[in-house]
Amino acid sequence: MSVPSNSMTYYLKGGEIVEARVTSDPADVAVAKLRWLGVQVYKGGDGGVMGQIRIQPLRYAPLPGVRLEVHNRFRVLDGHRLQVLAPSPLSRCRPVPFLDLQSHEQLEHALERSWQEVVAEATQALTYAAALAKDAHLLMEPWRIEGTVRVGQDDVRLLFSARGDRACVCGLNGRALVRQPSNARIILPVRTTAPGWAR
Repeated sequence: MSVPSNSMTYYLKGGEIVEARVTSDPADVAVAKLRWLGVQVYKGGDGGVMGQIRIQPLRYAPLPGVRLEVHNRFRVLDGHRLQVLAPSPLSRCRPVPFLDLQSHEQLEHALERSWQEVVAEATQALTYAAALAKDAHLLMEPWRIEGTVRVGQDDVRLLFSARGDRACVCGLNGRALVRQPSNARIILPVRTTAPGWAR
């Protein structure tokens, strides 16, 4: 077991300190800790910490249209938080603190919990979008929900934040709904809309 700090990394065995190494660079502390957790990691020439984390996708909450991969690249923020990088869907997760974790399993559990928050928000947004557009679906890049509604004789495209709090009305016929130029983008709070809003 190792207990890193900003100045020194202590290696413990049976409750006794068997080695103490000065590590004044927070990046070195992060590298040492992540390696101890069994994560592939390296320190770049610019001092940044990068690596690859292996996960078990089937343990993660499902989200329609989203596929998680086993291997995911990451970077370390502020010397103590792991942020998965795009194009992995896990890049939508909040950064995961790791210095106090004691195993790779704990690290993955923390990432799973963060992913569950993303899934909950995206599912809520899909529910709002489906009330307006029956073809509402999640797009991976950019991360948003798209759907089409019928307004009179026109089709109007709706773009929703995948976090469930915003909707953007746009499209060639957008002015039929919002009375704006054809290329306008109008932001509307999703929670003010109802199934009959677009009729």
